[in-house]
Amino acid sequence: LVIANTTGWEIISPATFTATWTGGTRMEDIRLDKDDDYPDLARLVTSHFGGGTLTFHTCYLFRTEPDWDLWVGGPPNHIKDGIQPLPGVVETTWLPFPFTMNWHFTRPGSIQFKKGEPFCFVMPVPHQAYDDMQPIRKRLRDGAEL
Repeated sequence: LVIANTTGWEIISPATFTATWTGGTRMEDIRLDKDDDYPDLARLVTSHFGGGTLTFHTCYLFRTEPDWDLWVGGPPNHIKDGIQPLPGVVETTWLPFPFTMNWHFTRPGSIQFKKGEPFCFVMPVPHQAYDDMQPIRKRLRDGAEL
């Protein structure tokens, strides 16, 4: 499991806060409460999309070399009960603004992110590899080499 934690970089929360989702679809159905003296929680985390999705603002503009993107998601091997990260690939060779990291509540309730806790993990990935790769399905019983 250690290798998964060392293939990229974590972005950590500068604040401790509690997010509570009522189960509704509106942006207002997520309430954010400061649990420390962080000055502007709304610049870090919001309910941008509604539907139980919590949006973190990474506040970083990433640039990668041509042909490289960033896979972004939750920190590997870091499970949070009641909420899960929504991973994706960000085309950082051209993106002119910071990306956001989204988490989706799995049920109504409250979760807490603590200051110093990672909320995002970024890992470089070759852009073309996704288009070039074609999976091949084989049954184990059909090939002794498998």
